[in-house]
Amino acid sequence: GYCGQCRKVVESRAPEQPPAADLPHAQLGLNALATAAVMRVCYRLPFRQITKLFKHLPGLSISPGAIVKQIKRLGDWLEKQYHRLKLSLRIAGVVHADETGWRTDGKNGYLWTLTNADHTVYHVDSSRARKVIVELLGKAFGQTSDQTLVSDFYSVYDHFDSHQQKCLTHLLRELRDTVTKRPELAGHAFFITCKRLVKSMLKLKSQHATMEKDKYHAAVQRHEDRLETLSQRIWNDADADRLTKRIRKHRDSLTTFLHKPHVDGTNNAAERAIRPAVIMRKITGGSRSRAGAKAWSILASVMRTAEQQGRDVLQTIKTLLQAEWAGKNIALLTDTI
Repeated sequence: GYCGQCRKVVESRAPEQPPAADLPHAQLGLNALATAAVMRVCYRLPFRQITKLFKHLPGLSISPGAIVKQIKRLGDWLEKQYHRLKLSLRIAGVVHADETGWRTDGKNGYLWTLTNADHTVYHVDSSRARKVIVELLGKAFGQTSDQTLVSDFYSVYDHFDSHQQKCLTHLLRELRDTVTKRPELAGHAFFITCKRLVKSMLKLKSQHATMEKDKYHAAVQRHEDRLETLSQRIWNDADADRLTKRIRKHRDSLTTFLHKPHVDGTNNAAERAIRPAVIMRKITGGSRSRAGAKAWSILASVMRTAEQQGRDVLQTIKTLLQAEWAGKNIALLTDTI
């Protein structure tokens, strides 16, 4: 209200009260802001549905445009936490990476995903080039021998000098799809041998904890020898030779998981992380602006990470917002850095 003595408009402050908003005649509080973000990101509700829920349940009247504006403000407030998540992944021992299509303002782009057991980062970009993944992971990633990047066979990931593990599920899927297109290859020696070998490697990894150490290493060596032999064959078939060339190129990146206990032979972790975003894309068609895409990436990264760590997502958002408003840079989701 207006203070006649100070001759200016003053506003009371409280720890749970956000900075002054530019909403006309009103201001959303901590609970409304955090709830709107969770409904949008976790439950993927359209903005008009969010406004209806606010109207029907707490009796709060607010327009869809106002929700959009507040979501962007939330993204700005939590951007420091987003950068901390990127730093956590840059020093992580194992990182899974993947990308998929994402439209922003009606233009085609890409959604990049980086994840491990405890953290996830989403990033929307117009490019699918190498520079994007280098910016996300940092140029220094992989310079220590204990870091491993797990990905599909997309060539941009080969830029890093780190140990790599190529997704064996993608290889099996490629074998299956090729046979579907050309049924006559179902009995081809390459496709039968390669499929059996890949499945055998995945099974061997599942037995790592129960097998004797010497016996396990001997079995790993046999599988690597078989893979090497397979990669040197010439089949005089375009598809068989194409996939053989891929195996030969990524030979060392197909068995890394057999030597490192904490590395998976598949990229399922990244695919699980990217699945909610794909559903969001189907519902919304993507983002209407770059600012909206950025805000969604930040909020989705923070909420996905909170879920991975078994935290209450709504309470986590509230805690991080209050810390930001108070000028505190807490490491709630990234206590390792």
